[in-house]
Amino acid sequence: MKAVLRRKRASQASLFLMELVVAIMFFTLSASVCITIFVRAHLQSEKAKMLNRAINLCSDAAELIRTSNSIDDCAGNFGVAYEYATAEKTAGGYDVYVYFNDDFLPTPSSELAKVETVSLSGTDALINADITFTDTNGNDVYSLHVTHAKEPDDE
Repeated sequence: MKAVLRRKRASQASLFLMELVVAIMFFTLSASVCITIFVRAHLQSEKAKMLNRAINLCSDAAELIRTSNSIDDCAGNFGVAYEYATAEKTAGGYDVYVYFNDDFLPTPSSELAKVETVSLSGTDALINADITFTDTNGNDVYSLHVTHAKEPDDE
């Protein structure tokens, strides 16, 4: 009789342990799925944040171009607006580079920096600009083409 009770208790204990193992496996699988979803959501949020900042910075650059009277004036405006902006004279105008750190603040270093590149061309009466914001991996995040025609002076 005692042997039968021991077997019954042993089978009940092993059944309980099996249920416990299945429950732990279920919760482990659920946790791994949730973690994967949260990581993807975080990465998507970071991409959206970068795109939003890139759009704002490119729009700011477009406004600087809009308020300029000439290509030379435009390149100078970037130097005033961004402490570390560098302008390089090209055959058709200027290439202006502004580097940003991870907090989207202008930085003098081009290493591991996000870059806003503004290519200016045209005449003093018509300024064309291609504004591109690039991430730290060199991938274009946002591009904007701007054309600004200077209003004729009233004489």
